[in-house]
Amino acid sequence: MESAAAKLFSFPDPVNEVSARLVAGGVVLMSVLAIALDQPWLTAVIAYGFVARVLTGPTLSPLGQIVTKGITPRLPLRERPVPGPPKRFAQGMGVAFSLTATVLALGFGLHTAA
Repeated sequence: MESAAAKLFSFPDPVNEVSARLVAGGVVLMSVLAIALDQPWLTAVIAYGFVARVLTGPTLSPLGQIVTKGITPRLPLRERPVPGPPKRFAQGMGVAFSLTATVLALGFGLHTAA
């Protein structure tokens, strides 16, 4: 029997490509807003989302929940299952870049570098 922690800290396989692309679009939108509106605190929100998605898939990610529970089911698109591990790897790359940007922006005030 799988423990609650093991179930929580799991990544879905397969992943719905439609939801994955919508989450990616949300991340791009938040990134553009952070830059255009000079709101470096948004980098921390973006970083949290990536960490949450690497650890639990969409379970602890607010953006992941909005997309998988709210947006994707309302779209007239069929599910497109794809392997989960490459998506988890991509989320991990997002962790590296977004945490670096967060440290640069909020830790050192280097907004342009972030």
